[in-house]
Amino acid sequence: MSSGRGRTAVVYLSRWHNFKKWSWPFLDSLARNAAGADFDLIYLLKEFPNEQDDPALDEFRDRLACPVRVFRTSDTRYDLNVYREAANNFDHDRFLFLNSYSRILAPNWLAHYLSAFDRVPQTGVVAATGSYETIPGLSFPNVNVRTNAFMIDRVLFNAIETGSLETKADTNRLEAGTASLTRQIVARGLVPLLVDRNGRAWSTDGWPISRTFRSGQQEGLLIADNRTHHYQAGSAAKRLKLARLAWGENAVVPKLSWAKRVRAEIGWRWPRIGGQAEE
Repeated sequence: MSSGRGRTAVVYLSRWHNFKKWSWPFLDSLARNAAGADFDLIYLLKEFPNEQDDPALDEFRDRLACPVRVFRTSDTRYDLNVYREAANNFDHDRFLFLNSYSRILAPNWLAHYLSAFDRVPQTGVVAATGSYETIPGLSFPNVNVRTNAFMIDRVLFNAIETGSLETKADTNRLEAGTASLTRQIVARGLVPLLVDRNGRAWSTDGWPISRTFRSGQQEGLLIADNRTHHYQAGSAAKRLKLARLAWGENAVVPKLSWAKRVRAEIGWRWPRIGGQAEE
């Protein structure tokens, strides 16, 4: 186990099959947005062949104001398996897990996460996004943090019962099922929170109006990913459908001009041209 006691780990997952498209925008967002707190970047190389490195990481190393630790895994399963593997190989106090599509949207992002833990008693997990979306067999609302851009104590994360994570349905159950990550945390008497780009920590009853995930124009979103982008650049009908899945049939979605939708799409697909996505 690599020692990181007393420190925070930011874990980013770079897959061999898509690193060229997604790791550069992530690293660019990391380099341009000061964290506001110290951390170690644990850079997960998943299925990279022949000890090959991610060239995007080499490009950005000199611009990153943090130690970088590369961790290789041949695990062909889903993200949560690899996150657990990282938590078993590093002993940092807290982990912030970011999937391949993640992009940081505002400065002091890490300070906002850590402050939420400090300010709200019995905080168990802090995430950038969450929803009330349900899955078959469960009633609405089904409160759950999304398993991207979530911060949790290492000991607590390793104590979570994951069950099998061999299929996409398995990972969906861990995110939103009867024994979800969130439900297991609440069962321990702990609190799930969302944090926005201004550092405000939102308890579960405020999530629908937090303007983080499928809410408003997502003005409060701190860390974007492919799912937040689907809403950001979607048609009016698509945005309404996604908002109602997340927050119920009474969800209201403001209009977004065609020009802003195009700008969001360009910024997401070609960040070197369009600038940072989701801003």
